[in-house]
Amino acid sequence: MKKYILLLIGMIVSILLSACESTTKAAPVVLPAAEDIISISVSDDHAAAICTDGELTGEIISILMDLESTSKASVNDFPDVDDYIKIDLNCSDDTVQTVYFYEENGTEYVEQPYQGIYIPDPALHTIIVDLLSEADS
Repeated sequence: MKKYILLLIGMIVSILLSACESTTKAAPVVLPAAEDIISISVSDDHAAAICTDGELTGEIISILMDLESTSKASVNDFPDVDDYIKIDLNCSDDTVQTVYFYEENGTEYVEQPYQGIYIPDPALHTIIVDLLSEADS
């Protein structure tokens, strides 16, 4: 009888442990202070654009500061997808902070290399597409 009880307890523990999955969220995105950003460069394989409009850069920064963390890890210098858009935050001290925007399986993501993968507000896609289409024309 004791064997069956121990076996049952062992099976229950195994089931509970195998059902648990890691829910660790990505660390918060690390960005320069908004007042230090003088322009934002956006580029893909077909076009590149530079945004110096203070209102628009402020809107982009606001979206990037409010990203939703995912449990996905960023383990490369750039996303492991074929198509992505590079977003460079150009700062007044001549430094550049880079994040990447892409879509995978119908979900849009922003990836900061080695920091994390995040879900942005859908407005970011619209802004980026508008910037790139203006540069392409």
